[in-house]
Amino acid sequence: MARPIWSGSVSFGLVNVPVRLYPAVREHKLQFHLVHEPDSGPIGYQKICKAEEKPVPDGEIERGAEHEGAKANEEVVVVAEASRGGVVEQRGGVMADIRLKGKKVAIIATDMVEQVELVEPRKALDEAGAETELISIKPGTIQGFNHFAEADKHEVDRTVEEVDAGDYDALMIPGGVGNPDLMRMDENMVQFVRDFFEQGKPIAVICHGPWMLVEAGIVNGRRVTSWPSLQTDIYNAGGDWVDKEVVVDEGLVTSRKPDDIPAFNAKMIEEFAEGSHARQRGKASAAG
Repeated sequence: MARPIWSGSVSFGLVNVPVRLYPAVREHKLQFHLVHEPDSGPIGYQKICKAEEKPVPDGEIERGAEHEGAKANEEVVVVAEASRGGVVEQRGGVMADIRLKGKKVAIIATDMVEQVELVEPRKALDEAGAETELISIKPGTIQGFNHFAEADKHEVDRTVEEVDAGDYDALMIPGGVGNPDLMRMDENMVQFVRDFFEQGKPIAVICHGPWMLVEAGIVNGRRVTSWPSLQTDIYNAGGDWVDKEVVVDEGLVTSRKPDDIPAFNAKMIEEFAEGSHARQRGKASAAG
């Protein structure tokens, strides 16, 4: 936890609550948020100042801290675990991680996508504050699958011909046997994936999704995992395949299967929050 820049108390109705004020840097702006001391109980939070271009003078901090009547369920932003950039938001008394607020994430998929590998990571990204878009080969809807059984249809936001990797901060690729097999036959999809890599942007891929990495020529020299049946393809493409629930290699996050989704989501959000990786740029090569 970072050191507080101000300590004092705030009045919530008739109760004075001891608080600490922490800074957090997001989107090149310094934000100040109020955090009540754990021992004081879940009384509430009061926002002092958000997204200031420069530090708030002590006088302004103190004047803000003297405000009364903050509601226990008021929507505010507080800082937690500032040493790793963790930012949480309280909505109606529920604390949620919003480290991806302001980030735009592309999700590529088509028919036969493994439903849970699309829905659960996307939900995690949305809850972390990201704006997500489902991009596919054709407009309309795509058919999700639970292994080999049809599941739900999912609305496509944009087609791959309409988008540019430069408009996004990160890329997520779900699995399903047929999903990446169909996408890797589409030159635009393959180039879209390659563009993220060449721009040094983080990518998270699960299950059969690494087929797209092989096709884009970006696993050479990288340590990755996947559904076990892909390991020969990854080895042949120059990758180092390992059997672990989640592997991180310079902004590239990979996992094996639906059971790994909790670990996958956690590392995906961590890497997406970190942003571009300079060492990742320029390593992609066209697949042979």
